[in-house]
Amino acid sequence: MSLDANLASRLEGYRGWRDDAVFLTFEKLVAPVGVNPVAHWDRPGPGAVKVLPNGVRCERIVVKGSKRGNDVYSRNLNRRFADWLRNVSVPVRFWPFWKRRVRGSWLLITYTLDRSLFCLEEGWRKIRKVSNRHLSWLRKRFGRLRYVSVLQAQSDGYAHLHFIVEFLNHTFAGFRHVDRDGRLSWRVSEKYDIAENWASGHVDVKLVQSLKGDFWYLAKYLVRSADSLKGELGMALSRDFGRRVWSKSRSWLGVDLIRNSGNSNSSLPDLSQVRVIVPTDPLRSLYSRCVIVRWRFEGVDCLRREGGG
Repeated sequence: MSLDANLASRLEGYRGWRDDAVFLTFEKLVAPVGVNPVAHWDRPGPGAVKVLPNGVRCERIVVKGSKRGNDVYSRNLNRRFADWLRNVSVPVRFWPFWKRRVRGSWLLITYTLDRSLFCLEEGWRKIRKVSNRHLSWLRKRFGRLRYVSVLQAQSDGYAHLHFIVEFLNHTFAGFRHVDRDGRLSWRVSEKYDIAENWASGHVDVKLVQSLKGDFWYLAKYLVRSADSLKGELGMALSRDFGRRVWSKSRSWLGVDLIRNSGNSNSSLPDLSQVRVIVPTDPLRSLYSRCVIVRWRFEGVDCLRREGGG
């Protein structure tokens, strides 16, 4: 895939930013139950030194920071997607491959913008806005729905947006289709009804036969973005234009992918983690194993490259 000078420059700048590692430093205080892990001054006046109470130990933990598209980001996003799929109770496949006429409530909807209406930057900044309007219209037309969306770049850098949508009050009729390249899909008989009220480009609609298969097909450019030029280009442009590359409905049960995305390192526990003594233990044999753990963020360290300033 060849890129013009503008896209090549954006991609090179993104790679330099992504590969410039940043490390986060945390202070970990571990104290026995009943001991407040707060430092105090050893004496009043100038020259005083802060000391920890007896039994409290201090550790410093350094973890690599998450940057859009780096290994930390990809590993943890992959885990969150897997957790979400486990919380969505659907069959492995909704129907067998040989079935010609089917009905389903899960659709794969792809929005592509008309290049005569939007320039590259405007398309990236507005595609979610115009697609959300269309989703609102679909709600009025077909009832309640919930979705997961993935924003990607096409070969020329223009944005296109995929939605995997579950319609809660409507099912769609579909038929088996094999295209000229031999790819199998199930097209939706009501495609033109779904594409109505969209005047910003092209809408493609398919029935989802396997949620796991279709979802990971779309998510591969997020969790393995460094493996393909298309994946890197999507990350670079979404960063330059300040767009989120994925989102989901809040109505989904289970793991909240967006609100939990701030903790990019699975090695860090809940910052307010407390283990409590079991009150029914008369010998207090668990006392020595019960601790209070507190974390404090200390700062950010950037890894300087050789020859860098």
